[in-house]
Amino acid sequence: MLKQFRNNLLKKRLDKLNLKLEENKKLQSTVSDDTALYKLKKKACDYTRKIKKTNDDIWWLNLPKEEKNEQNTNLSFYKLDSGNYWLILLVTAIELYYLIILLAMMERSFYVGIVILFNIGVLLFLFTCAIKVRAYKKVFSYSMMAYGIYCALRFAIIPLLMKVDLYNGSSKMWQIIICLIISGVISIMAGFNSMLKCNRQIKYINDGKIVLKKLSR
Repeated sequence: MLKQFRNNLLKKRLDKLNLKLEENKKLQSTVSDDTALYKLKKKACDYTRKIKKTNDDIWWLNLPKEEKNEQNTNLSFYKLDSGNYWLILLVTAIELYYLIILLAMMERSFYVGIVILFNIGVLLFLFTCAIKVRAYKKVFSYSMMAYGIYCALRFAIIPLLMKVDLYNGSSKMWQIIICLIISGVISIMAGFNSMLKCNRQIKYINDGKIVLKKLSR
């Protein structure tokens, strides 16, 4: 129903643009002033561009789902996976905020240095995953899902290590828990989505629809 409605709107828009283009061409034949003629030709170019775009929109709207997936996969060889890249960078920012809150709660001791070094390693790991996932490296998709599971484990272990009752805990402890939940959900979602895209590309290559000697970014 919605598809038909959008299709009708696009066709009406296309008819209006074609009508305007025809009127524009008729006016061009009657105008002698160079400035006015230039403006009409410029307007005609704009109408032509809009007509082409509307035709493309109609073609894409009526394209079967299988062919749409095929087109998207084909384009993905020339387009980086920006969506999952930004999701992982968001996880990195949350991890940094988590570290700041955690250090504010810890007592000053030898373990603070270990926590800082460990979390710096985690931040570097997340930056690496963001770059590699953007380039469709499947192993890092699995790594992000594993990191999401790791966040879930931290969610269960940290309150015990810090000997904090969640029901009577401080607001900072709740901030840590929320950071871990959000990081875990986003990491698993980004990793799973990236894995699906990688699998789609692999299938596309195996089906012989694109010939590449080597995919490297």
